[in-house]
Amino acid sequence: MDARLLDELQTHLAPLILGSGVRLFDGVSPGLGREPTRVVDYPQVAHLTDRITPS
Repeated sequence: MDARLLDELQTHLAPLILGSGVRLFDGVSPGLGREPTRVVDYPQVAHLTDRITPS
């Protein structure tokens, strides 16, 4: 992401009831922006599509 090689990011989120997660955007420079373009939400999963934009 920091190399600016992405123009779109698709993320599929499935929440956990127990346990711990991983921080997805740790270490990404703050000059990188995300603009949501599509959200598909189901009870067990969310599908997110973001356009990568320079901030």
